[in-house]
Amino acid sequence: MKTSSAYLLVFHGSRDPRPAMAVTRLAALVQEKISQPAERLASKSEFSPPIAVLEADNRVLVGTAALELAITPLHQQIEAFAQQAQSQGCNRLQIIPLFLLSGVHVKEDIPAAVAKVRSPIKLELKPHLGSYQGIKSLLSRQFADLSHQDRILLSHGSRRPGGNREVENLAAFSGAITAYWSIEPSLSQQIESLIAQGSQKIAILPYFLFAGGITDAIEAQVFELSQKHPNVNIFLGKSLGATGELAEIIVEEGCG
Repeated sequence: MKTSSAYLLVFHGSRDPRPAMAVTRLAALVQEKISQPAERLASKSEFSPPIAVLEADNRVLVGTAALELAITPLHQQIEAFAQQAQSQGCNRLQIIPLFLLSGVHVKEDIPAAVAKVRSPIKLELKPHLGSYQGIKSLLSRQFADLSHQDRILLSHGSRRPGGNREVENLAAFSGAITAYWSIEPSLSQQIESLIAQGSQKIAILPYFLFAGGITDAIEAQVFELSQKHPNVNIFLGKSLGATGELAEIIVEEGCG
């Protein structure tokens, strides 16, 4: 029996409407890339040479669900989507956590929700987005575009033991230092430290999935720091966002 998968992108959830809009766009991009026609070799007869034929899997189904601040709890969202997937001929649902840190949401909350699901099809919980190798290359390219002297990778931060190791490794790979929004060292602490060491150009890359309330607050803080240090060029990059490049990473490493 051929396995036909549906895909569910699970994000944190927010009162700000922007993340929900962005994850919907990202799901559409993922669906588009999965559904892109694939070449196969076919032959009109045993005497004719093979010809390339394009095939598209029109059955692909990609949806979204929120861990928090949704009308229904996550396990009920998964159940409803699994039923929809079964009705469209799918016999497997791959659940992809769109989380950048391996904190309590990834280690406990999402697995607990999945365990509650009564699904008519097989469920498969995939690794979280922050563990994908393609994220390394993506961040390196984003830092290269900023082309500043010193680099800071700014993450939300996790109090879970070992929860920030992935961010630290990503920062080291990109030649950056880490700063955190919810724990120390904070962004202001790291910027003041770099300036004290003589830095004149600082690039900050916010390691957040989508724009929202936190990224707005980061922009305001960077503006204040720039006003405080007018002789230092402090540049703030963008969050990862719903891009074709991120969708490609999700398809290549998460939709297997």
